[in-house]
Amino acid sequence: MSVFDEVPHPFPLDVPMKRLPVEFKLAVEPAQRVALLIMSVFWAIAVPAGLIGMAEPMKPWAGDPNWLFRAALMVALAVFVVLGHGRWLGPMILRLAKSARVRITRTDVDVVEWGLLGRRSWTSPLAEFSGVGIEDWGRLQERQDKSPLLAVVLKHPDERRSIPIVIDRAQRVKTSVAERKAAQLGVAVLASAAAAVAGAQTPTGTLVVNRWQATKVRVLLAIVSGVGVGVALWLGWLGAHEGSRVMLALAGGTMALAAAMLVFAGRYVTAMRVVGDRLEITTAAPFFSKRLVPLDRLRSAERRRGRSGQGTRLPVDAPWLSLRVDGVNLPFVVDLQSEVVEVAGIQALVRP
Repeated sequence: MSVFDEVPHPFPLDVPMKRLPVEFKLAVEPAQRVALLIMSVFWAIAVPAGLIGMAEPMKPWAGDPNWLFRAALMVALAVFVVLGHGRWLGPMILRLAKSARVRITRTDVDVVEWGLLGRRSWTSPLAEFSGVGIEDWGRLQERQDKSPLLAVVLKHPDERRSIPIVIDRAQRVKTSVAERKAAQLGVAVLASAAAAVAGAQTPTGTLVVNRWQATKVRVLLAIVSGVGVGVALWLGWLGAHEGSRVMLALAGGTMALAAAMLVFAGRYVTAMRVVGDRLEITTAAPFFSKRLVPLDRLRSAERRRGRSGQGTRLPVDAPWLSLRVDGVNLPFVVDLQSEVVEVAGIQALVRP
């Protein structure tokens, strides 16, 4: 975490430090920020508003024949607020809305931050900063490819005050860049800089790192599970109250859809790494998301195109890797649009 954690506009970022003071701004590309904010805010408001509108919590509960349906909707609302808002949509909206203006002199660092929660400004002496380090900055989507990014960061003991001064593709960020910036600022070069450049801060054995695509799956899980369970309970109550087999069948179908989404989340891989003679797989499941699989149980790892047919109105291009494990009925889904996917490494682990 720092004063800014996204890919900046314009990109790449390289703040010249030859002549101080220097002033620069950190912000997301405006069109991208507006589009993602509108989409995120819409889901953050529309789903709770719809659930509250149907539940009518201010309406008297005593004697209401639909009290069970209304109660189910309130449960669905609580699930969505905890998972959708608290873990995914809320933090994403806060990050996208964040920007900062930084001024660095030979003695001080002045920062003004803007976000949804308002404006904040602070000043720290340059001597308070620990030095210059290099950090993994995620991946940059470029058509069908993802380029690893590194950032040269002026590090502060309070991570929230650390400041990126270079953000670029990993192959362009060398230890010499950090050394030059540190010399110009009169601070130390942190020991982690060389290791970050060598491995782009991807730990040994890491095969999959999936952040953004996993966030979308988790948001969808919160919506489908929360709303689906609420609607299923309502339909089930109506079916039992009115003796309607159709309502009961619809309730079962809706509950099955929510259950299917939970099963999919339990197979959708968000992280994967080799730990000794086992493969640690982390999924998007809300509970019990990690499991260790012996390497000798890996059966196959096959690519799937994940494309819709020609002439479809909504084209889909979501390639994935189907990883099958002995003793597990359904395959694990490795999204090939993840930030890090070592396809060759995964396939090399599969027994011949």
